[in-house]
Amino acid sequence: MCIKVMIVDDHPIMAAGLRNVMEGCAGISVLGCYHSYDELLCGISKQCPDIVLESCRHGAASDHLALRINKEYPAVRILALVSAEMGPSFRAITKVQRAGYLMANASLQRLLEVIRTIYDGEEYQDEVFSDSLQFKGVRKVGRERLTKREREILKLVIGGYTNMQISEKLFLSVRTVENHRNNILQKMNVRNTASLIKTAIELGLA
Repeated sequence: MCIKVMIVDDHPIMAAGLRNVMEGCAGISVLGCYHSYDELLCGISKQCPDIVLESCRHGAASDHLALRINKEYPAVRILALVSAEMGPSFRAITKVQRAGYLMANASLQRLLEVIRTIYDGEEYQDEVFSDSLQFKGVRKVGRERLTKREREILKLVIGGYTNMQISEKLFLSVRTVENHRNNILQKMNVRNTASLIKTAIELGLA
């Protein structure tokens, strides 16, 4: 498996640094590194990536880019890298659906895990955004809001498996399992495993 990635960051040094790091990672192919949204869209039109890593600093412009990609290249998944300096303006980039949101200072290992999660067709939000970010419909409880992987993990949780046991059974990292469990809790609007199991049984998800 080789995940095709494009990077867009209006800071050339930051963009080059991210590209250098990504190019050394197994299973990742960096198709291009761009310093403006127009350059990125031109690049996508020539060679479509699986994932776009977008360094978010401009609310309205970022949303416009996401709208264009979602409409014209629906197979492309967008991962927004959000800097802490955005502060209160963070909500400005959450109006348009993206596949994931991750703090820009995350470790390389976490970044790669999130890229693979998004590549598998799932959504991701860094836990620091839990109070300010809600994906469209994320609070809607039901089978349709859980991904295939989340339903698989939910069944194992109900079966009494620990995170470590689930990671070994599904060949995932423990961190990835924890992320999936947190997403399931949020989507089903519960706070702990006991409430999760009770709600899953009531909804016929068990």
